[in-house]
Amino acid sequence: MKKQDMALAVQRIANDPDRSELEKLTAAFGAVTAQFIANSENDLALARAMGDEETAVKEQIKANVMRSAREIFAYCYQVTSGDRSEVLWHE
Repeated sequence: MKKQDMALAVQRIANDPDRSELEKLTAAFGAVTAQFIANSENDLALARAMGDEETAVKEQIKANVMRSAREIFAYCYQVTSGDRSEVLWHE
């Protein structure tokens, strides 16, 4: 997904009158990070297909770091919102 398409997706989420500000933030963060992870996984597959293990390792690390950021966000969401249900990223 192009940056412009991602920006439009985030804008649609931000303009949704049926969501609270926290829900908008959560949905936007989820959308952006899901796309980042998907792009990293695609780049990882390409690097492996090309036999470029150095790039493959870098892409795997990038995806894992973003997954960790999502876990941190989910924890912070639970603490700040008081909502004990899990943040579901729909992956």
